[in-house]
Amino acid sequence: RNRVARLRGNRPSTMATSMAEMLNQLMGEERDVPLEERTNRVRQFQDPDVCKFYLCGFDLDLFRNTRSGDELGRHLQEADFARVRDDALRETWVALPDEQKAKYGYERDLKRLLDRLVFEVDNKIRRAHERVVLDNEIAHRYTPEEQAVLDKYTQHQMEQSLKAEQLGEAGDVDGAQDAVAKAEALKVAKEAMEKRLLPDKIMSVCPVSGVFQSSMDNENRKVEHLTGKQYLGWKHIRDLRDAVTTQLATYDDMPRSIRGSTYGDAGGEN
Repeated sequence: RNRVARLRGNRPSTMATSMAEMLNQLMGEERDVPLEERTNRVRQFQDPDVCKFYLCGFDLDLFRNTRSGDELGRHLQEADFARVRDDALRETWVALPDEQKAKYGYERDLKRLLDRLVFEVDNKIRRAHERVVLDNEIAHRYTPEEQAVLDKYTQHQMEQSLKAEQLGEAGDVDGAQDAVAKAEALKVAKEAMEKRLLPDKIMSVCPVSGVFQSSMDNENRKVEHLTGKQYLGWKHIRDLRDAVTTQLATYDDMPRSIRGSTYGDAGGEN
């Protein structure tokens, strides 16, 4: 009797185990684990550990190992850089209809970030440009003696031009031509003196990236700038911001019944 009781006592446990194994096969062993904590589930683009900026076309490693990387880091947390950047998930996101994208708000979050970045770099470019203009002006200033010589060239040139006009009106063609030749010679002499006195190196600031440039840069240096991380990165940021702005405008034009009453609230964190 005791042996039968023991066998009967084991039966519910055996049935429960079999049922659990069946559920595991159908739903997976992590069926009772919260979705965001499961290890064997297929990752979705909505998951908290997925980088939403990357989905929308912005890679946070764009400025890796550059000075601009530090500027980007000021607007983000370490967790942002640790999030998953998956091309397959990006393709899934890109393939979504605009009506569904509008509900997540990922692009609106991205635009806020890009707006801050562009605002800061434009301020940096403005300050750098003001500094360059001042430095170039200081470098291009003539001494009083040099300016006096240049002024004489200008005065004599104007006198010869006026003389040529007067002689021409009087019918003295040869005299007028001679005066014109002298005026031209004075102009050439003045320009030659200015070129000799002015420095060869003139600084400027790239209006896209804020990188300093020199008039002495050779063609290879110019190509390196236009193909470098800084220029391409900031150009991408500006182009992407324009594209996202246009996209958001299409969402704003959608009826609320299509884009949802909680426009942009379906997503959450990056």
